[in-house]
Parts: sequence; C-alpha cells; structure tokens
Amino acid sequence: MPKAVRQTSPDSRGTSTYRSGFRAAIRGLWSGVMDRGQFWDAMSANIVIGLKAAWTAGAAECGIAFDELTADELNALQKAIDYEHLWIGGLANTIEENSKVKGGKLAPLFARIEIWIGRWEGIVSQARTMACGDKKLKWETGPTEHCDSCKKLDGKVKRASWWNDNGILPRVHGAWYLDCKGFRCECTLEQTDDPLSRGRMPSLP
Repeated sequence: MPKAVRQTSPDSRGTSTYRSGFRAAIRGLWSGVMDRGQFWDAMSANIVIGLKAAWTAGAAECGIAFDELTADELNALQKAIDYEHLWIGGLANTIEENSKVKGGKLAPLFARIEIWIGRWEGIVSQARTMACGDKKLKWETGPTEHCDSCKKLDGKVKRASWWNDNGILPRVHGAWYLDCKGFRCECTLEQTDDPLSRGRMPSLP
C-alpha cells in the first residue's frame, strides 16, 4: 500500500524563530522597554521575515527556490503579509491594557501568539499548493480537536493545483469552507504517494 511522504516538523521549518520574535516584541511593549511605534516595527519585521521563510519552506518541498517564484506567488505572499499587519494594532492595545506596570501577566499575551503561529503553517501549505502543481497532497488533521469540515477532508488526496484552484486550504483565517473558519486549525496538506481521492468531494462546511 502506498504510504504518505513523511511530514516535516513545523518547528524545523521556522515556527520557533517566528514565535520567539513575537514574544520579544510583546515583552518589550509589556515591560515598557519598547514604545508602541517600536513594537509595531518589531512585529512588522518579524512578520515579513517569518512569512517569507514560511513560503520558502513550502515552495522548497517542490523544488522551487524563492528567487524562482512567479508574480502570482509573490502577490499571494504579499497579501498574506498585509493581512497579518491588520492585527498588530489590536494586539498592541491588549498589551498596553495588560502591561507590567498595570499588573498584567505575560503568559496570556504569549498565548495569543499561537494563532499567528498557526497561520505560519497555513502559509507553508499555500506556498506548497502553488509550487507543487500536479503533485499529490493529502489533507492531514493535526493533534487537536477537529471541526466537522476538517474531519470530512481528512485523508482526501488531490493534486496541489486542485486544492489551490478550489481555494480549500488549512489554517486560513476566516475560511468560509471550514466550520472552524481556520482559527486554531492544525491541519496541513502533505505530499503523498497515496492514490487520488475519487468521486465527489464532501460538501463544506
């Protein structure tokens, strides 16, 4: 029986570095070492560097280097970066409302970052679907409680181009096609040697 290609650990692709960058920025604003402008700059830099690394990791799994990306791929990456920037202001407000001087704790602030980390892996999947073309990818559920949509998709195998053309990707925040809407989703699309899924795909969400 064909076996799925071994998955790469997300941390080996850079989520540890991404998380550390966010935590340093949060700690800086929380403790008063950074002002709001410096916090925004630190978050922005971490997002740009981190999501470029995520896209590079996803494309590399199909033999595509960053300097070989198409205009469509670069535009998709920029849209992802722009999206993450939309949330910096809200996070800054929360940190300032729960700063060290006001008696706030760091742990709850750090916990908020895990949603951003989940999005990192979503960028890997998006890059993979655009770079892999006709290679087969299997929807794999992660180590968490799954919504009904992700359960329906678990184990489904389609060409990368099918997942991308139909806009069905894991960990995309606000995803209409998933009951979980992509928030705290831990599913991935992984290369596989399993046969393609035949017949009608499940209705979503």
